[in-house]
Amino acid sequence: MDKVLFIGKFNESTKSIQKYLKNQINVQMCSENIDIVKSMVQMYKPNAILINLNDLEYENKNLLEYVIEIDLKASVLVIGTESECQLFSGELLSPKFEVLKHPISNDKIMDKINELLTNKNSRKEVEVTQDDRKTVLVVDDSPVMIRSLKKMLEEHYRITMATSGEQAMQIIDKDMPDLVILDYEMPVCDGRQTLEMIRNREDAVDLPVVFLTGHGDAKHIKSVLALNPAAYFLKPPMPDKLLEAISKLLK
Repeated sequence: MDKVLFIGKFNESTKSIQKYLKNQINVQMCSENIDIVKSMVQMYKPNAILINLNDLEYENKNLLEYVIEIDLKASVLVIGTESECQLFSGELLSPKFEVLKHPISNDKIMDKINELLTNKNSRKEVEVTQDDRKTVLVVDDSPVMIRSLKKMLEEHYRITMATSGEQAMQIIDKDMPDLVILDYEMPVCDGRQTLEMIRNREDAVDLPVVFLTGHGDAKHIKSVLALNPAAYFLKPPMPDKLLEAISKLLK
């Protein structure tokens, strides 16, 4: 029987959903504590994971980051209100997540879980094909820009995403990409600092990094070029030009 791990606060919302689901599928409850989640994922080996964002705080983003980072075979469904999803908007950009927004009935949640469980076997062939493609890591603090680039590139490349330099390095630790598209203007850890961290890794010295910048004045462009990126583009990049550059860099 398929197994579903249900992660969330033990509140009325979670209890209501669990009560409905347990009569139809094998559901194992799990608190939002990251250490408990890690243990349960390893022990329970679920076929699907359901995450309820209700009452979770931004500090709980480590749950979503953990799911993004690990080699997880299970399908992941996240449910929450518009504001709850917005709180974790950066993490929810990951293609690992299916998202349903409230208001939504328990029937609809069950239907979606059944859909994910039914399709999991048929998706395996697609996943193998995607794994054969080159991987492009897109790093930008703007969810809108990340979604735009993903849509632009996903037909040709496997896309991984990060909303900060720190998150990008965590992804590189787990899943070395073939190329990085890097926003030059980011808060806290900007593109220059992120590039330095990449080049300080022995296994990433030759990793092509393409800069994106929102400023087109000559002085700014000169400072970008001084870092010797593999290429650079002004935002928003033209799809055909960006695809052409990536294709040449990944030959």
